[in-house]
Amino acid sequence: MRKSDRSLAKELGVGHEAVGNARKRYGSDNDDIVAAAVLAKQKIQGRNADTAERLANSAKKSFMRKVRRIDKSNASSIRDVLQDCKERYVKNEEIIQRLQWEVDQQDAYTIDNGNGSMSTIPALNAVERFIKLNISLRNQIIAIEQTLEISEADEEDPFN
Repeated sequence: MRKSDRSLAKELGVGHEAVGNARKRYGSDNDDIVAAAVLAKQKIQGRNADTAERLANSAKKSFMRKVRRIDKSNASSIRDVLQDCKERYVKNEEIIQRLQWEVDQQDAYTIDNGNGSMSTIPALNAVERFIKLNISLRNQIIAIEQTLEISEADEEDPFN
């Protein structure tokens, strides 16, 4: 005899929606099959949660910040800002190259949507925005360098 979703859920210690979803998914009135499916899903969800927590904890431990705090230094200058910009630009270029390599490894730049349309993979949009930001950073570096050259030339010229 088939048990109700609520009574089976109570036995398994889950919500009745989980039992109902398992019945729909597997199209089964057999309580043993539904119970096995619900318990297997719980086991997988628990394992996934444990893995995610372990990865998050290991990422927190392994991440070390390397930030030069020019905003708190009394001796910070435009040269410090320029040096930070150059270092960030180089790091960004390394990240962009890595992202482009990973996108190239996928061998597909579009995905098929369920409604028959095609769209680009989300990584392409992110890489494109990142490239544009890095170009903007490069332009700012050039502007700062031009400003420094003008001010240095004025200071060193004894005839001004």
